[in-house]
Amino acid sequence: MEVKQKVKENTVYDDRKERASTDDFGRAISRIAAAQICENIGFEGFNESALDSFADITVKYLYDLGKTATFCAILAGRTEVNVFDVIEGLGDLGGSTGASKNKRKIPCFVQMDETPAFKHIPLWMPAFPDRHTYARASTWNERASDP
Repeated sequence: MEVKQKVKENTVYDDRKERASTDDFGRAISRIAAAQICENIGFEGFNESALDSFADITVKYLYDLGKTATFCAILAGRTEVNVFDVIEGLGDLGGSTGASKNKRKIPCFVQMDETPAFKHIPLWMPAFPDRHTYARASTWNERASDP
């Protein structure tokens, strides 16, 4: 009599199908956050596809903010990001808050239709202030002749 051996198939248990991956968890959290944002600004309902798109945009924005804040920290010679890096990152990304929103643009020589007094000064540099802004100031040292 011949003995038949059962050949056991070499199967590996794959539990990835049963457990949710970290990507699924992050996606679910971003959807909940996007839904809460929509509810807070007055929406009573939304399409699933719109919610998914909004969640994806939010995740991408947060990713870009993290990269920008990290870049600011590295430029400052630090290895850890602080709140000032995040604020600067918000300004760089065009957020409603940030350190760069209140910066005033100084016109250059070309915009002022002026030529620099010296040849070595490029036209794209900021123009010099009008002489009356510094020549007659109270702190100006009045001399008979300028050296």
